[in-house]
Amino acid sequence: MARGSAPGERRGGRAKGTPNAATNKRREVAEAALASGLTPLDVMLNTMRKLWEKAETGECEVQGEGERAKIVTPMEMRLMAADVAQKAAPFVHPKLSNIEANVTAQVGVRVVASPEDEAL
Repeated sequence: MARGSAPGERRGGRAKGTPNAATNKRREVAEAALASGLTPLDVMLNTMRKLWEKAETGECEVQGEGERAKIVTPMEMRLMAADVAQKAAPFVHPKLSNIEANVTAQVGVRVVASPEDEAL
């Protein structure tokens, strides 16, 4: 005769509070990035600056080997730098948003008349 679990009994599985493998991996990667002192934003900004610097000096770069070799022109480097800059911009510059302002004010009008004005 098969016996089921008693009320409140826990059988098998991971113990409560034990992080799973994916959580451990993410934590290790985050700690390694923190230890190196280099953030993804730093990498993006450095890449953008290097590409722009090469483009401004007019350097051409050969990517690949043999038949698959490709010459990257300064204009292409500028475009790559602009692409990286576009991806980094949300992390560097605040995004403007529309706000709605509801302003209520009490305005009073007081008429001041001199005796000469009343005569008219």
